[in-house]
Amino acid sequence: MARYDFLDALRGIAALGVIMTHTGAIGIHPESEILKSIAVTGSRGVQLFYVISAFSLYLSLHSRLGERHLIKKYFVRRFFRIAPLWWFAIILYMFIYLVGYNIFLKRLKFGRSLPHFCFYTECILVRYRKLSRVVGLLRLKQVFI
Repeated sequence: MARYDFLDALRGIAALGVIMTHTGAIGIHPESEILKSIAVTGSRGVQLFYVISAFSLYLSLHSRLGERHLIKKYFVRRFFRIAPLWWFAIILYMFIYLVGYNIFLKRLKFGRSLPHFCFYTECILVRYRKLSRVVGLLRLKQVFI
C-alpha cells in the first residue's frame, strides 16, 4: 500500500489537538492562528483518528484484494499488532497496583477491575461508568477499526 503524506499530516494535527485539549492549552490562547484553530477544534481529534483509521484500513484491504484468506489474515495481523501492547499495559498497571505507588489505581480498586480488562468485558463495569465508557470505546476501535 502506498503511504500518503496527507494522512500523516492529519494524524499530526489530530494528535496536537487532543494534546492541547487534554493539557488545557485552550485557555492559554496561543498567538499563532494555526495553533489557535487547532486548540479550538482539538476535541475533534479523536473523531479524526477514527476517520483516518477507517480510511487507512480500507486502503490497506483494497490493495490486498485477491489474496487468499484476506479477512482471516486481516484479523490475525490486527490481533498481533494490538494484543501485545494491551497485555503489556495490563501487566504494567497490575505491577503498579501491587507495588502501591499509584493513588488513582488504588482509588479505582484496580484489583476488582483487572479480570474485566484481561477478558475484554470491561464495558460491564457498572461501578466505574466513566472508565468503562472510555475503555469500551477503545475496545470498539480495537475490534472494528
